[in-house]
Amino acid sequence: MIPAFYRNERESLDKYFAREFVAPDGLFGRYLHNNEETTVVRHVVTSLSDPRRSFHTRRAILVIPHVIEPTKELAPLGLVSVRLIPRSVGSRRIINYSFTWRTVEALVGFPYSLYGSVQYAQRLTDLIKKDLAPTIETTVEIGFVSYIAHSLHFFVDQYAQHIARRIVEDASE
Repeated sequence: MIPAFYRNERESLDKYFAREFVAPDGLFGRYLHNNEETTVVRHVVTSLSDPRRSFHTRRAILVIPHVIEPTKELAPLGLVSVRLIPRSVGSRRIINYSFTWRTVEALVGFPYSLYGSVQYAQRLTDLIKKDLAPTIETTVEIGFVSYIAHSLHFFVDQYAQHIARRIVEDASE
């Protein structure tokens, strides 16, 4: 889960995930670990309980609210949403994920936001697996994790594409 060039940062990555995603008062955790997360997990478990269906739901989406304060500049969080995409292949239940981020996370904190995405997808898969296990004989596993960085603030000039490509290349060696 950690690229070779970040192996020495494992402790820092784990602390980031625990602090921002898992902690109830974390930057994302305060929005993720509430009734919405429980409801979405329950919805996925219910949709996966019918083994005859290979396509299960399009409604399993966690949305990070953009809290607007009228007297301050707009400041949406880096994580915008998490979509769970459950599928069946035989007796296997595969949960694919799509994380939508603002580009600021891809540009500034890419290794951390990417690691957090994969770890949170695994956490959700484990919750689904735990709740589904008593109801059905099946294997539940994490599928693919998509990381979508929306260009919410890129300037479109002669340098923008080159800069973005270089940042992604540097982070992906």
